[in-house]
Amino acid sequence: MKYKITTSKINNIEYITGCVLISEADQTGVDPSCLIDNPITIANEKGLLQYAVINGAVVHRPQEYSMEQLNKKKIVALKNYLADTDYIYPKCLELGLDVNIEYSDIVAERKSARTQINELQAQLESL
Repeated sequence: MKYKITTSKINNIEYITGCVLISEADQTGVDPSCLIDNPITIANEKGLLQYAVINGAVVHRPQEYSMEQLNKKKIVALKNYLADTDYIYPKCLELGLDVNIEYSDIVAERKSARTQINELQAQLESL
């Protein structure tokens, strides 16, 4: 069994606003980033949301982090994504394939990740 989460953006942070148990059959066609293995408490006694999704990673108590810490977490997650997808370039080179055709979605996501990293690093430098 998995739990499906729903999110809402508040101040450019994607907070988890719901967590519902779903069956195996209900998981078909659901974005896997919306699924988690364990139930979570959405809000504390003061009503503060307890979890946020930052670049696909669930962060507990995001309000306890400064913007600098959140930006650093985002940068780490983006760099991990780049490292996880680095294999496509040598693979295409070895097979004589055009990476921009064979992996166009990943190439676009990698460009977006690099842009986000640069923007976040610029924000960190200005703090």
